[in-house]
Amino acid sequence: MECVALSGYDVARADTHSVGMEIKLQTEWHQYLQLPDAEWSLCHVALLIASHLQPELNPLRTAHQLEDMTGVLAQRVKPSDDIATRLELLNHYFYIETGFVGNAIDYYNPDNSMLNKVIETRMGIPITLAILYMHFAEAINIPVFGISFPGHFLVGVNTAQGPLILDTFNQAEQLDKKKLFELLTKSSMTIEHVQDIEKYLVPAPKRFIVIRLLRNLKNFYIEKQQVEKALIVIELILSIVPDAADELRDRGMIYHHLEYTQGAMHDLKRFLELQPNSSERTVIEALLESLSEQTTHLH
Repeated sequence: MECVALSGYDVARADTHSVGMEIKLQTEWHQYLQLPDAEWSLCHVALLIASHLQPELNPLRTAHQLEDMTGVLAQRVKPSDDIATRLELLNHYFYIETGFVGNAIDYYNPDNSMLNKVIETRMGIPITLAILYMHFAEAINIPVFGISFPGHFLVGVNTAQGPLILDTFNQAEQLDKKKLFELLTKSSMTIEHVQDIEKYLVPAPKRFIVIRLLRNLKNFYIEKQQVEKALIVIELILSIVPDAADELRDRGMIYHHLEYTQGAMHDLKRFLELQPNSSERTVIEALLESLSEQTTHLH
């Protein structure tokens, strides 16, 4: 057995091959983080994330599947086709032929956030379906962008008449201001005027989209008490945003659960430095005091 240190505690690895694969994956991930946002492929990053959580995954196989599917669609588009025609072709291929659908029945299954699983089952959540939809759209020159709408990720399409707002979870339904207002209300957000909805429709940077995907996964794993996988996801988030206070707090609590006291104290103290006025301050300070006493007794 060989052990690989992961942020302060050891995870047993069955063989050196798996260690080598993990190192290669980590290297590729950190190399990708150095690229400018504009050069990111959301599908590629999503597959890297899936690979971190599924050691058995062959991402090249999924990438080839995606390439084949994209090629089928691209062959159907004529250079003279306008945006409306291209959207019609895309929607028919994506939803009717290929059969992608929102997984409303098992929404909180982590597989809905794994791009390989979404391609395999044809089911996903708003953000993963949006990532795939945008991939196909870009392949046939539809000007798309992601929208990190509260509670429900959306896709925008730039047209001469203004942006179209699409819900890829629901057959690329076009949403007007009234429907967007209703969607916002469902997520417990409030605005005074329908016109104020515009501030939630700005294009989301690709890194922001990736972080949102990761936070969905983290929440799913924490809900299912799969703390080791939740920790892997938090590590990925912190590799993008090192001082993300909520992630440091959550990692500190997981370290506490795993009885890695030093790591827990470090992260929780850093959380309080970043969020000195947090409503959780009293609880976290009490936990830190308890952990400090445990450390003292050990010495």
